[in-house]
Amino acid sequence: MIRRVFSFLGTKIGIALIVAICIIVGTLFATNLPEETPKDKSVIAADMIKRSLELDTDGDGLKDWEEAIYGTDPNNPDTDGDRMNDNDEIKANRNPLVYGPGESATIQATTSTNMYVPTATDRFSQELFMRYIEAKSSGAEINDELSEAIAAELINLEYDTTVKPFDVSMLNISSDNSAVALRVYGNTLGKILSTPAADPSEFEFTVLERMLTGTPASGDTDLLARIITRYNKMIDSLIVILVPAGIASAHSEFIQGLQMSRDIAVGISTLSTDPIGAYSKIGQYEEMLNVLTAATLKTRAYMRTMGITFSAQESGYVLIR
Repeated sequence: MIRRVFSFLGTKIGIALIVAICIIVGTLFATNLPEETPKDKSVIAADMIKRSLELDTDGDGLKDWEEAIYGTDPNNPDTDGDRMNDNDEIKANRNPLVYGPGESATIQATTSTNMYVPTATDRFSQELFMRYIEAKSSGAEINDELSEAIAAELINLEYDTTVKPFDVSMLNISSDNSAVALRVYGNTLGKILSTPAADPSEFEFTVLERMLTGTPASGDTDLLARIITRYNKMIDSLIVILVPAGIASAHSEFIQGLQMSRDIAVGISTLSTDPIGAYSKIGQYEEMLNVLTAATLKTRAYMRTMGITFSAQESGYVLIR
C-alpha cells in the first residue's frame, strides 16, 4: 500500500534504503519491495486535497475549510450554543460565534482576525474562500472541476517550509582526525542511528497506511508522538557528540535527514487537521533519502580513505556495509 501511494516519491535501493530503514525502524536490514506503476504526483495531491475539501466533521453542512474561515468549531455543529446550526446561522446572515442574532455572518467572515499562526491548510482555505466568493458572485458553485484545478495549482505552491541544511558551525567539531577518534565517532554515530524504534512492529508509514485506508488504530496518536520524540532525541544526540573536522559536512547532512524524517512523522500526525501542510512534509520523503544517501556515501568514502573499518559486531558497521 505504501509503495502504491508513494511510488511517485521514488525509491533509493542499497545503502540509502538500508540507512533509511535503520533510522526509521531501528534495525539493520532491508526488504525487497515489489515495483509498481508510479502514480502521478498531481493525482495523489488532488485526491488528498479533495478529501479535505469535502470533509464536514460535525455534519453541520459547513465544510471544515469553511469553518476555518468563519472561526467556527469543526467538531461542534452549534459553536455558540444557541441551538441553531452554524450553517443555518450563516445562511440567515447571523454570526455563528455569538449567542443569539449577533452581527452579520458576512461581516464576521470577511473581517475576523485569528490570534493564532495559520496552518498551511488555513492559508489554502483563505485562497479557496476567495475563489468560493468569486464563484458565488458569478452564480457558480464550487464543483469537482474547480477543486481539481485548485489542487493542480497547489502542486507548484510552497505552503510549508522545508528543512534547511544544518549549520556545520553548530556542531561540536574536533581537530582530531586520528584513526582512534574516527572509530569512536563511527561507532557513536552508528549507535545513534540504530536507536531502537518506538515500536519495532510499527512505524510512521504503517500509521499513514491505516489513515489513508480509513482504519486508524486507537494508539496511533501516541505512537506518532513517541516516533517524533525518538527523532528529536537522535537529533539532539548528533548535535552534541564530538565530530572529527574531516567528517563534519557529512555529519550535518545526517542531522538534516533526521530532521526531515521527524517532519514527515509530524506531517502524518497532522494529516487530518492540516492536510496541506502534511502533504508538504510527507512530500520530503525522496529528498530525505537523497540527503541520507549523500551523508552515508561521504562518510563511507572518508572512512575508507582513512583506512577505517568496522566489524559486523560494531555499531559503525552500518556506515560501511
